Amino acid sequence: MSVLQAGQRGEAPQEEPLPRLSASQRAVLKRCWRKWGWKYIDRLEPKGPTHKNLWFGIGIHEALAGHYGLGTDRGEHPARIFEQWANGEVPKIKVYAERFEADEKVYLDAVELGVIMLEEYIKEYGADDQWHVIATEQEGRVRIPDPNGRRMVARFSYVFDGVVRDRSTGKIWLVEHKTASQINTDHLSLDEQAGAYWAVASSVLRRSGVLSEKETIAGVMYNFLRKTTPDNRPRHPVTGERLNKPTKAHYLAALADAEISVAKTIKVEQLAAACEAEGLIVLGDVSASQPTPAFVRYPVRRNVHERRTQIERIGHEAAIVTQLRSGTLPLIKTPRQSGFDACKWCEFFQMCELHERGADWETYRDHMYTVRPADERKSAYQPSN
Repeated sequence: MSVLQAGQRGEAPQEEPLPRLSASQRAVLKRCWRKWGWKYIDRLEPKGPTHKNLWFGIGIHEALAGHYGLGTDRGEHPARIFEQWANGEVPKIKVYAERFEADEKVYLDAVELGVIMLEEYIKEYGADDQWHVIATEQEGRVRIPDPNGRRMVARFSYVFDGVVRDRSTGKIWLVEHKTASQINTDHLSLDEQAGAYWAVASSVLRRSGVLSEKETIAGVMYNFLRKTTPDNRPRHPVTGERLNKPTKAHYLAALADAEISVAKTIKVEQLAAACEAEGLIVLGDVSASQPTPAFVRYPVRRNVHERRTQIERIGHEAAIVTQLRSGTLPLIKTPRQSGFDACKWCEFFQMCELHERGADWETYRDHMYTVRPADERKSAYQPSN
């Protein structure tokens, strides 16, 4: 039974509105209940711009969404879209930096990096006409049943980065754009965000007429863009491997092969000039340090059991959310010392320390945070009060 079919059954009317769950809310819920309470019950947001990494990711998504039209239509170059988006954001960051003595340079550096990455992305994929785009940046909500399928317990909010048909295989994929300093695919079979989007996508798109009743989405295609500048070292003409700079021995060998005599005491710079004058292309040895790919497209197939598992898990989480909001469950903390989600990276870390010590954390809260309006999607920038 699909999510939407379940939602169309004749269940009794709900006395209370169904709680709303999003992918980001679910991630915070699994990390720390106390953080979840501050973020989704109190709706606290730091005054000023979003963390650089999240801000950067939002901009890249905006650029790719604007670039990929339906079918094989392609819009403006994503680097230009990113520039336009960033130009609207940077003045807000400057105001924040002046008021809170923050470092705006990290955001300005991120703008430059984003433009370079997207320029290289188009060099890599060109018009990308292998992808026939079915949907892009589609958002909405679906009702989620409890694990027994007897009644609706939540509304799950989704935003699909894209849905494409691979023209070479005919398979349909949910596309998930990812920016990362290092590309890691080991965990993707258990990825919650894209997995949940995939679990509802086929039903949503069938109901809207985008997919036929017989069509289904095979899985998730992760479209990674690594945060890096291009490696401009020469490439081997056959293997494409990066090469070191030519040494004196390489230049001498090239000149000898061309039957051009030079003094062995001549300097490397002079040898390079002599080779250039003769039109000789001189390459160095293959470097022991080869760059990791800047772009990776990694498909993860999904099956019917995984769809059921995802829906059931959202239902269980909805029950936890209901109890947290009612106070039946306490908003306990989950301290974590290391890793990408360590407490020191949390936007509530300093306030949480004050709260832990029984100090005046409320004054800190009122000075450093603003309250987000109810049921509003986060933007890249939250203005100060």
